[in-house]
Amino acid sequence: MNVKLILGLMALLLFSCSQEQENNDFFDLTSMPAVSVEGELIDEFLMAYKSNQMKFIQSKLFHFEPTEQEACLVTTEKNDTVGYFSGIGGGPGEMLQPYFCGVSEEQDTIYMYDNTYKKLFIFHLQITEKGEIDYTLIENKSQTNTDKLQYNGLNMSQMYFHLTRLENGYYIAYRVLTKEDIFTLLDKDLNEIANFGEYPIDKGLFSEREEFRTTTYFAGAMAADGNSFYFGSHHFGYLYRYDISNQGELTKVWQKQFMKPQYFMKGNKVKFNDASLEAFYDLVIGKEYIYATFSGIENGELFRTKKHDALTPKTLVILDKQGNVKGKFDLGKQIRTLCLDEKEEYLYVHHKEPDTSLWRYKISDFTKYWDEN
Repeated sequence: MNVKLILGLMALLLFSCSQEQENNDFFDLTSMPAVSVEGELIDEFLMAYKSNQMKFIQSKLFHFEPTEQEACLVTTEKNDTVGYFSGIGGGPGEMLQPYFCGVSEEQDTIYMYDNTYKKLFIFHLQITEKGEIDYTLIENKSQTNTDKLQYNGLNMSQMYFHLTRLENGYYIAYRVLTKEDIFTLLDKDLNEIANFGEYPIDKGLFSEREEFRTTTYFAGAMAADGNSFYFGSHHFGYLYRYDISNQGELTKVWQKQFMKPQYFMKGNKVKFNDASLEAFYDLVIGKEYIYATFSGIENGELFRTKKHDALTPKTLVILDKQGNVKGKFDLGKQIRTLCLDEKEEYLYVHHKEPDTSLWRYKISDFTKYWDEN
């Protein structure tokens, strides 16, 4: 059997899989074969060993929280250093645990959330004619929620971890210290509008005492596209999309399960079997497709190898905007984070093994497996 025929059969398999799952809330990603795809090495020893977020802004590549000192490293697409943006610390405009929330449509304003200070930092950004970074702190805002929790007789305020900004100015926050809805919708001043996002298991299984320990089980990857919010979970393998109107109205467009987790309850705690697989770790939303890293590695591998990155994905899954899988691809190396270039011709990827390196992959090398059909 020749190579073209093999590729054709694989493309047909990928296409048929995406068709069969339409209008279905479950699709088993673990049983779908992965196609190997080769990329182009940009930098073999990337000096952004901590970065878990990337974004092209003003035609420059921003590596957020690259080291222990900088909030952001800015490079060209070929990884020539342009400069640094903000810093790690307690000084003016500095953050201790920075998280990139979004950028304005004009790309001249960057929104960052400090997970330690629980503050939103808003910066004006300009790349000068000399190619230098010029940024100014415009303002910072603290969360103003009034959601109170009772624990051991104490009143505690609800807190957030990570913020994602929508085009219409609303924010989505991941809720910490709760067994209620996973997310909160916030206005531009960080006032709470609504809570949403159902747990994939019965909340009644948890005792009141466990409400401070449960949300970590539902951590995952957050991403926004215009006024659409996407979330893919690490442990339970579900991915969903909500649309948020300019009036702050929430609409769940879809929610789908992509694997069956193996877990049980013990003393009101979630316990995962060693055979339960890890799911989504990073999400990037393009004009047509969703790009998600998918682990598919057994939870027990973490304890067998005693390596902190044992569950890090090597697999990329591409879906359409309705959550239908278009293809599954093996990139051959652990994926730390990824982003699209501004023209969406390439997918840029931080790889690990043995060092953090920067690669890029042609989008056409992925889409050719279903475009032919």
